[in-house]
Amino acid sequence: MQTNIKEIRIKVKIIDDINYPDVKAQAFLSFLDEHERTMTFSGFTVRKSKFNEGYYVTPPSNKLFKFFRSEKSWWKEIEKEIIRDYEKATIPIIEE
Repeated sequence: MQTNIKEIRIKVKIIDDINYPDVKAQAFLSFLDEHERTMTFSGFTVRKSKFNEGYYVTPPSNKLFKFFRSEKSWWKEIEKEIIRDYEKATIPIIEE
């Protein structure tokens, strides 16, 4: 099977759970191919770093993703985009 990934769409859901204060959001990645078909992966987590003011992303930890691998540079780009979308989602909306 051969397909070309045209786009990766990211959806972020904000989480506010007092039992897990470092967990800030859940992210979903939808891979869109040249035929407009999608494959969505859920369970990515945005977490607050204990060591600095930043955030980091953890991939899903279920059995399916035990075998999930990605090139380091590709993962860093995806992580950066997830964090950017999370930060954008947390900007308060001010209505006048």
